[in-house]
Amino acid sequence: MTGTGPWAWILPGLFLFVLPLEEFPKNLLAAAFIAIWATQAVLRRDAGGAWDRFDTAFAAVTASAVLSAFIGGYAGDLSGAFRVLAVAWVAKRCRWTEPVQHGLLLAACAGLAVAIVAGAVPFFTGRATYLELPSVGHVNQSALYIAVLASAALGWSMQRAASPWRRRAALVAALGFGIALFITGSRAAILAYGVFVGGALLAVGIEAGASQARRLAIASALSLAMGAALVVTIGVVAPKLSGSKLQPSAWTNSESVDRRVQHWQLAFDAWQEKPWFGWGPEAFQRIDPEQVCKWRLQRSEPCDMDRYFTAPHAHSLYVSTLVERGIVGVLALATLLGAWLWELVRRSREALRSPMWMASAAAFAVTAVGGLFNTTLRVEHGSLALLLLALWLAQAPPGAGLRRPGA
Repeated sequence: MTGTGPWAWILPGLFLFVLPLEEFPKNLLAAAFIAIWATQAVLRRDAGGAWDRFDTAFAAVTASAVLSAFIGGYAGDLSGAFRVLAVAWVAKRCRWTEPVQHGLLLAACAGLAVAIVAGAVPFFTGRATYLELPSVGHVNQSALYIAVLASAALGWSMQRAASPWRRRAALVAALGFGIALFITGSRAAILAYGVFVGGALLAVGIEAGASQARRLAIASALSLAMGAALVVTIGVVAPKLSGSKLQPSAWTNSESVDRRVQHWQLAFDAWQEKPWFGWGPEAFQRIDPEQVCKWRLQRSEPCDMDRYFTAPHAHSLYVSTLVERGIVGVLALATLLGAWLWELVRRSREALRSPMWMASAAAFAVTAVGGLFNTTLRVEHGSLALLLLALWLAQAPPGAGLRRPGA
């Protein structure tokens, strides 16, 4: 399907720019993008090409969210989950030319740069405890968002076809975003960043040899060193900033891990009451430890309330999916992540010539690795990750013109 009108790239570009900044505009832009695409798809009887395994994966994850809401009896943030999936799914059904893709990546980076500045001012003036992006919120969620583009920008600095000024600009962005990532003090997001670097080094080394891999390693080390140095400086010069999160002892503190284990234990025990479809999107926050104890006692199992600790979410993509969407949701998630990883491996030779491969790889690393300890694929960082995947999958063929959205 060949789309017409500036909506085809302006709406997604504005969406990516405001995503970490303002709540209302991004919801309005997402709704407009989906509505216009759907209208044109109906009028032209063209939904953007043949069905493939990623359409199956998107459909499965969407269906698992809807089924869990109705069968589990709690809709929670079903509208938010639908927005995250629908915007990416529509973008995947479009065809994006390289200039448009670059423009969308620039919009995402510009929005993050503005958001970091907006979050840094209250942080460094002592009016905020953590470095948080305005419309992302909690420091760990903000860190995941930053980690996606910090990783992607680092990969863009290695692109063979890019002009020298573009590579230098990407390196500056990578350093800036990497420093911001370290200031958040989120170990899960930093771990995901490290895994991306390892995977990118492997892909670059296979395709271009040791020299290019060394360049990536040096750039990564520089970013890490600058971020670590700034964090240490903040911890020494202004120890009250970010509470104790930036103190050296915080990096080896296991208290947050112990809390997560308590979240996971609560989630696992509650899941056993509704194993197939779960309790519904965002339902973890409503689980009552006392009721879970009663269920255990009914099964003649001992219960210790100290094993549990409540929270707004389960602090793990996988555990959260299990308790909120059940076995069906876990299978749907596995379908999406499995297809995503397989496609990255299959097309790994694109690493040095496709900015979108790097963006998709960065999004996968943060989603899958960061998801071990945080609930990824939700709200802003979930929207960013899946949209970067969709833009990569929907690369227009050479000679397609300025834009050819299947929308």
